[in-house]
Amino acid sequence: MGSWRPGTIGGAIYGNAGASNGEMKDCVTSVQVFEKGKIKTYDAAACTFGYRDSIFKKQPASVIIGATIKLARAEDSAAPLEKIKEVLRYRQETQPKGVASSGCVFKNCEPTEAEIVVLRAKKVPDEFLRARRVPAGWLIEHANLKGHIIGTARVSEVHGNFIVTTGVGSRAADILALIAHIKQAVRDQFGVDIVEEISIV
Repeated sequence: MGSWRPGTIGGAIYGNAGASNGEMKDCVTSVQVFEKGKIKTYDAAACTFGYRDSIFKKQPASVIIGATIKLARAEDSAAPLEKIKEVLRYRQETQPKGVASSGCVFKNCEPTEAEIVVLRAKKVPDEFLRARRVPAGWLIEHANLKGHIIGTARVSEVHGNFIVTTGVGSRAADILALIAHIKQAVRDQFGVDIVEEISIV
C-alpha cells in the first residue's frame, strides 16, 4: 500500500489520521517500510507521530508496506457498535454528502501565545483558545468563505474545511487556487496561518 494514499492503512499511518479523540499513534506498535531497496521496521517511537504528522512525511521515498496494530477489547460488546453508529450519525449531519472531496483540507490551528491574544480580540471562542486548537472549519466559516467558488472547486456550505467539486470536469488547479485563497483570507481575518492536512503530490 502506498505510504501516502488516502483510505489505506499506509495513508492513515503516514498522516497519523484521527477522529473522535483517537489517532493512529494510539494503536500502532510498529511499521514496516520499503526504504532504499530494503525492508526496515520502525517502532512507534521512531515514527515520531505528531498532529497529522509522522516521520514518513519527511521521507517521501519510503513506502509503508505493513504495520502491527494493537487494539483494546471493549468490556461491553455493545459499546463499540453504538460508538460507530454515533460517529456515523455525526458525520452524516456535519459533513457534505453526495459530492467528491478529499475530506478535511486543513489542520486545526494550534496558536502561539501571541496569536491567542489576537484571536481572543477577534472573538474566537475561549474553549478553542484554552485547548490551543481552533478548528480550521470555524476559521474558514467565520472568514465568510462557505460556498466560495473558484472554477470547479467550492468550499462546502455544510463544513468549511471541505472543498468539494462542482461537477464533471473538476480541475486540480482550481482546488489549489481555492486552497491558496482560503489561507490568505484566514490570515487576513484572523492573523494566523492554517496548514494543509492533505498531501499534494
